[in-house]
Amino acid sequence: MKTIIKIGLTLLLGYHTAFAQEVPRRPKNNESEIDNQLSWGTTLRLSSINKIPLKVFDHTELTSLNISVSDSLQEIPLQIRQLKNLTFLNITNTSLANFPLAICELTNLKFLYFTTNFTKQLPQQIGNLKNLTHLDISNIGITKIPAEIGKLQHLEELTITSTKGNYSISGKIFKWTGITVLPKEIGNLIQLKKLVMYENGLIELPKEIGNLSNVTFIQLFKNNLTSIPKEIGKLKNLKILDLGSNQLTSIPDEIANLNSLEILTLSKNNFTTVPQVLKKLKNLKALYLGGNKILPSDLAILRKELPNTNIFLD
Repeated sequence: MKTIIKIGLTLLLGYHTAFAQEVPRRPKNNESEIDNQLSWGTTLRLSSINKIPLKVFDHTELTSLNISVSDSLQEIPLQIRQLKNLTFLNITNTSLANFPLAICELTNLKFLYFTTNFTKQLPQQIGNLKNLTHLDISNIGITKIPAEIGKLQHLEELTITSTKGNYSISGKIFKWTGITVLPKEIGNLIQLKKLVMYENGLIELPKEIGNLSNVTFIQLFKNNLTSIPKEIGKLKNLKILDLGSNQLTSIPDEIANLNSLEILTLSKNNFTTVPQVLKKLKNLKALYLGGNKILPSDLAILRKELPNTNIFLD
């Protein structure tokens, strides 16, 4: 049973030990292939391209645009603003140095994935995309999240990962310093259900995180957190909380209020004793405590207090 839970958790949380890997290459689009796609549908996939043919932007009926594995692509034409019907946009593994401002005019977007690019800054205009439900801006070199992200009040999933460390993109190595703090406006994302922010270098969380009343999943492993705000205890719907690989020595007593919590990861922190509040989490199914300096005798007592919880030490 323990093995099944552990394997399931690993798949669910998406743990990985390697740095970002190169995406497998797709065959290069030729003109006839692009024309064929444009002739029969509202979805267009482009890969291994140097530039986007301008005729693409005449097809304002497009609802989905996927641009990937294009090492030589250095800009997105301003004409992308003409694709007002886009609801899905994926731009990944390119040589874009800047986030294209014209994207912020595509106000019907619901899904935006802008990952594995050279970009080091997000524009304030990101807040114009008020219909977004899913936003992934991972594996880019940003050091700050603009306060305007708080305007995305329909957002259900926010993923910002791997902004700190050494990464390979398009055959080039980058060393990024990461995001250290979140803007307090993150608390305005009241529809958010999933917050994924691992490998960023975060040193603190704003107390406004307690406003995320609909969130069920928070993943914050491999940051530099030394404390967690007590307001986290307001997240009544939270089921999975991953705080592994940080620098925590304690957690707030208010965590006892998380009656929906099923999986809690505190592994690879700086705990020397079992936080007493853990004994109150009677609904926990899995608790990860490996990589701390907790005495076996303390763990034995905890197991008696939580007989229905699987406690993992590796």
